[in-house]
Amino acid sequence: MRGFSTLAIVLAFGVALAGCASSANGRRAVAPPSQATSVDASIIAAALAQNSVHWTEFQNLCHVRWTADVTADSGAQRVTIGFCGAKGNVEMRLVDDVVYVRGNPTGLESESTIYLTEAQARRYAGRWIAIPKGSQLYGVAADGLTLASIVHDVDARDYNLKIVRTPHATRVLGFDDGNPPGPSVTLSAQASGDPLPVAMTGTGCVECVYTGGFSKWNEPVHVHAPARSTPIATVCGRCSRVWPVHG
Repeated sequence: MRGFSTLAIVLAFGVALAGCASSANGRRAVAPPSQATSVDASIIAAALAQNSVHWTEFQNLCHVRWTADVTADSGAQRVTIGFCGAKGNVEMRLVDDVVYVRGNPTGLESESTIYLTEAQARRYAGRWIAIPKGSQLYGVAADGLTLASIVHDVDARDYNLKIVRTPHATRVLGFDDGNPPGPSVTLSAQASGDPLPVAMTGTGCVECVYTGGFSKWNEPVHVHAPARSTPIATVCGRCSRVWPVHG
């Protein structure tokens, strides 16, 4: 979930609005901060209590798609990239605190994966690269490969709880960062039972839109380490290449 982690986040929770006042003209009504914190916490707690999930994310500007099945400590992810004619693909696995990465040159060079240099990506294309915990790249590579990393990517700061209306006039509880019209993300959760996340949309710039969703909660996920791999230290030493700064 690399795209959403760089944005200011807005959470939306589809629940009944008993106890929340709204004006007749549809203007937003502010609820106590404690209520916002409580709803936010219930979504995060419900998600973290699960065993596994399937999630997808799509970013339209660079045509990047992430698809993954993850558990508390392991996961498998596929990334496809199609931008200006360049086609990238990367497969990533997290097993026993080691992230294994394999892809074509365009995929390995992408900042959406592990951002190797052109020379490194071409040399190691099609070969598994092993990134152990403690490596400089581990945090970047493992992001989105565990349940906690996905959930915490949408866990936000303190927000003001407001009553908002969707395009279909459905009322939901929403978290607002209070600084429109900047980047924002909306995360929808189940209205009954455990408040598990089910869908997400967001904007990061004028033309950049993210969409995604959660499904298959608690279905079995089996991830295996590849038979052979090359240590990341062999690929690029300390891998000190500086990531681009995103607004």
